[in-house]
Amino acid sequence: NDQGVKETQRTNEKYSISAQGNYKLNEKHSHLFIYGSHVSDYFGAYRNESVISAGYGLRLIDRSDMWLNAEIGPGYKYFQYPDDSTEVDENGNSLAGEREGEAIALGKVDYNWQISDSARFTQLVSVEYGDTNTKTRSESAILAKINGSLQMKVAYNITHNSDVADDKENTDTETSLTLVYSF
Repeated sequence: NDQGVKETQRTNEKYSISAQGNYKLNEKHSHLFIYGSHVSDYFGAYRNESVISAGYGLRLIDRSDMWLNAEIGPGYKYFQYPDDSTEVDENGNSLAGEREGEAIALGKVDYNWQISDSARFTQLVSVEYGDTNTKTRSESAILAKINGSLQMKVAYNITHNSDVADDKENTDTETSLTLVYSF
């Protein structure tokens, strides 16, 4: 500012964790899954979101250099509106800070292409369909091997929520550069 004091403004703060376990039903083609995730987003359409889902998955393409999996199953989503949300319910009551939950249908498509010994392309699209909101996520990424256990990942993420407060955007985008360690 004019007094020589450095001013900063936070424009994004988001934390997320997810995990999935698969149980193979046969050698290569089908599996059962259980999936869980939690996102804490200070600037997103929802302050907190937690999802648990279980279902069936099928490998649609299975080649040595690429594969395509599809998964579908029922689930449950628990979410919290931001404290400053302008969203209102059907009676006109403010939903700021309110917590809700709903049954959802989860669908995912996961594509992986091994371009070369040291480069891989991945595409993940997931849809969480619920009565309150439908959330669609897409991640396109390229991974390049640096050495035996270290990779660099460049990714572009798109998250779209069908129903958000008037002061929020429906679509968020994110570009990331990540180091990935495999063990």
